[in-house]
Amino acid sequence: MSWDDALVRVDTACAAYFDTVAFTVVPMRKPGLDVNAALEPDPTRPGFSFHGSLDTAPELNAFAGSRSGGADERSRRQVSRVCVTALTTGWPWTPKQDDRLRTESALYQLVAAPETDGSGRAVLWLNRISA
Repeated sequence: MSWDDALVRVDTACAAYFDTVAFTVVPMRKPGLDVNAALEPDPTRPGFSFHGSLDTAPELNAFAGSRSGGADERSRRQVSRVCVTALTTGWPWTPKQDDRLRTESALYQLVAAPETDGSGRAVLWLNRISA
């Protein structure tokens, strides 16, 4: 068995075990050349569904409130990083920044181009838009 064949088997085994959340990709675009225009669905790219792993890592990285009190007196704002990892070998195209991913319970926006490491899996960083 070659290295590439072994890597495909590992990717497939990881996906079968870890990728339990169903996602639907909703392609988005900005109309015309206006960079400040609101996003709209992109009819030139058909949406597709896939399964992936959804992880939310809370990060305490911001403070809100008045500047007069000490750090212990300020109210803390909780900020989270949302990450999806998924096997991409069956995808018709790769989602890009600003595309949306919908689950059964939430809508997310892709905030950066997907990251890959040479395997068949990709990492997608998201912001949650709505429940």
